Amino acid sequence: MHRVRDAFVAAAKRAIRLGVDGLELHGAHGYLVHEFLSPISNTADRRLWRLAGEQDAVPLEVFDAVRAAMPSGMPLGVKVSATDWVEGGLGSRADDRVRNRP
Repeated sequence: MHRVRDAFVAAAKRAIRLGVDGLELHGAHGYLVHEFLSPISNTADRRLWRLAGEQDAVPLEVFDAVRAAMPSGMPLGVKVSATDWVEGGLGSRADDRVRNRP
């Protein structure tokens, strides 16, 4: 997982060298960061994907490392999925309320 984090940092540094004004970590729609956040893909039997037993530990570690590599004041956004649109996934309770509206 440290190689994954370091790859995000290396990509951020390349983008900064190219002159971008800000960065965004894409963690939605099945992208790698989303896989750590979703209970569908980040299950208890996939311990490799968890640090300290928290499903959001890896994305937070990536965010902190990228932020530390950026110039002060440069914006860093994060795009995440609010739902997996599947029972048992992210936002499944909210999805049930939407689907079962009168």
